[in-house]
Amino acid sequence: MDLMCYSHADARDVRSLLLDIHDEVYANDPDPFHSCERFSYFVDLRSGREDWLCVSGRENGGPVGYAFGAKFKPGGWWKGTDRPKDVRGRIFALSELMVVPPVAGHRPGATDS
Repeated sequence: MDLMCYSHADARDVRSLLLDIHDEVYANDPDPFHSCERFSYFVDLRSGREDWLCVSGRENGGPVGYAFGAKFKPGGWWKGTDRPKDVRGRIFALSELMVVPPVAGHRPGATDS
């Protein structure tokens, strides 16, 4: 598998890849929660942070998935909860992890026997 890393500066260039994979994953899901419009809003919101990072994977010439997120802001934690006392250092918040259906549940690079 080939991995590509992207930063906030690359967000515009990788946006269509993220949306295309999202659309493939949720192609048959009528739930408005998973609509492309809603997801594109969150991609733009999250990737607008200067510390946003994304890793995408490609195998056999095609995209297989991605993960993206950013560091928690100082003092930040999930809404409505406090940061656990025993957590130390900087925390990276994974916002999204998506794998295309043909690859989901399979080891990258594995062949079917």
